[in-house]
Amino acid sequence: MLGLQPGDLHLNISSPGWAKHAYSCFFAPWNAAATVFIANQPRFDAKGMLDTIAVNRVTTICAPPTVWRMFVQEDLKAWNVSLREVCSAGEPLNPEVIEQVRAAWGLTVRDFYGQTETTSQIGNRPGVTVKPGSMGLPLPGYRIRTLDADGCEAGEGELCIELEPRPAGLMLGYQQEDSSFAPLGTIAYRTGDVAMRDAEGYLTFIGRADDVFKAADYPSARSSWKAR
Repeated sequence: MLGLQPGDLHLNISSPGWAKHAYSCFFAPWNAAATVFIANQPRFDAKGMLDTIAVNRVTTICAPPTVWRMFVQEDLKAWNVSLREVCSAGEPLNPEVIEQVRAAWGLTVRDFYGQTETTSQIGNRPGVTVKPGSMGLPLPGYRIRTLDADGCEAGEGELCIELEPRPAGLMLGYQQEDSSFAPLGTIAYRTGDVAMRDAEGYLTFIGRADDVFKAADYPSARSSWKAR
């Protein structure tokens, strides 16, 4: 879904503590016969990372919105990059950021949504029209529904994955102290995230159904899931 091709030099900016570090730094590039590029910075520096991307002729990149927001604070046109695919995941991506990257490099940042439990389940895969502000469409292998508290379909509701048939990318369950796995549900797995689905099936993140969200690539507490 990253759009990688054999011979690409792929950079994924993600903390090793997140599952995305595994499936974007290793599994996706290796499956595509692309080269994994790692840029180690003691503390993230946008200008230094842009220098690294340009000098090493990185062709594809995936980074959280926090990184993209720091990138666009620089004069992106000053870097002669070799990028052909630019992606984002981890939290909602501002439409303004997408436009600034497009204006500077002529590339559209494609946003994705996923969890440690599932890998990427929604996104803007190559060839799909990007709607700025939307996470995109359900990805192959996942049947996504937006359900209310009673389990009924709703235009705005909790993101849920149908369990029949069970997606290959969904984990078995949460391991308990006795080493058993707590079931994820009987009909659908509830992600805990709330989204709105439009007439074309595009999904837009609204917030969390509980009091935890992730900002700047780290989980934090919040009092209301409705705020964006």
